[in-house]
Amino acid sequence: MMERLISQFDDVEVHHEYLCNIIQPLATKYVMGQVDKKTVKDIINSTYSASIKYSDKSVWVDSSNKISWLIKPLKEIFSDAKFIHLIRDGRRVTSSYFNKLNDECYSPKCVKILYDSIFNEKDIPPPEKKYWWPILKYKGKESNFMRLNQYEQICVHWTEINKLINKELSGFGKSESIQIKLEELTHSIDIYKSLIDFMELPYNPDYFEALKTPHNVNIPKSFSLNASQQESFWKISKETMDFFNYLNEEDYEVRY
Repeated sequence: MMERLISQFDDVEVHHEYLCNIIQPLATKYVMGQVDKKTVKDIINSTYSASIKYSDKSVWVDSSNKISWLIKPLKEIFSDAKFIHLIRDGRRVTSSYFNKLNDECYSPKCVKILYDSIFNEKDIPPPEKKYWWPILKYKGKESNFMRLNQYEQICVHWTEINKLINKELSGFGKSESIQIKLEELTHSIDIYKSLIDFMELPYNPDYFEALKTPHNVNIPKSFSLNASQQESFWKISKETMDFFNYLNEEDYEVRY
């Protein structure tokens, strides 16, 4: 959705998950402590920096949750970078990841392969998206994370990535970062305008229409959480939902 919105502006080059097969494994290794910041910055310079250098646009954008783990090294390289934290109700995100990505997001087989490659000295998996979702510490240990089922691991991911984004951006100025709820952005032209103003792009109310329907949807169906998933979600993510003021919000069905 963000790629489609921003691509409407003439002087912007925008990507969705730029070089995912390079950046996602890098981000996963970094958040799991398998590579240092210098390695991250070297790879960012050979990918992002090179693309920006040869771009014929004034603004270069990557719309990607993968780089959420890389905020500090990105900011150190690109001091004038702006960060948009677009957050969505965790029930909708985890449901979408589980039901629509499924085998591409924390599939038990792929999680075990990644875990074994890091902790049991087995062969490193190929740089395909499905293998490189970080094994995060749950209650202090990666081994606890491995005891969770696929949906619960997705809940931990949603919780931890948003907590980290908020922490990393908390010291940034108003011109450097902005946090917007998807639910508000898609329904309020004033919120949309605040986003466009933040990006320093020309305001065009007609572009707001691009936000009103879901995009890049492989399964155009809204999936509700079952009772077991509801219990798991609130056990893992209640504190984060409360922090982002979703605790008293009713769940909603996406209209396609």
